[in-house]
Amino acid sequence: MDRHRFNVYALEKSTAEKARAFARKLGVDENEIYLLESPTMEDIRTLKDVAWIAYDKPRAFLLGKLRIDAQNALLKLLEEPPEKVYFLLYECDNLLDTILSRAQRVKFKPEYETDTQLLEAIEANNAKAVLQRIIELQEMPKENLIRLLEWLAVELSRKRLYEKAALIHKQLPGFREFNLNQKLFVFALFFELLGGD
Repeated sequence: MDRHRFNVYALEKSTAEKARAFARKLGVDENEIYLLESPTMEDIRTLKDVAWIAYDKPRAFLLGKLRIDAQNALLKLLEEPPEKVYFLLYECDNLLDTILSRAQRVKFKPEYETDTQLLEAIEANNAKAVLQRIIELQEMPKENLIRLLEWLAVELSRKRLYEKAALIHKQLPGFREFNLNQKLFVFALFFELLGGD
């Protein structure tokens, strides 16, 4: 019997490389890992046939961005997956609830010591991009957020955005010392960074 209880995993905040590493932790050899970044309906039909071919070794199919029709086509396969076959869904933002209900959800911690996307969005005063990033930041452990903000202040100084760097330096001590509401702190700080009044 397989030592793992689940065959379908929704790897939240993951990438293809993280999914590949996860498959190896499940005991799947590198040459038995198959990547489908944006599978078409034809890919799904082939996958459904190939998944049922019996092998001695475990296999993993890494599935990236799935269109709605592809998700619907996979429902039965994910509900009753073949033995020794893993399905790792690594782009989970648009997955149907019926797909998520068939999967073991695994949250990957984003690596936030640096965040060039956020830096570029602040530089460009791109409020929409900043908002998308800070929604993710508000769930980050406090110590990681502090490290990110310290890095961000240094990078903003390097780019001669001294007022924005100074604003972060001014707010950080209070955030470190007091038990402030992290969500409110993050939104207020980035609102000020974008020139809000």
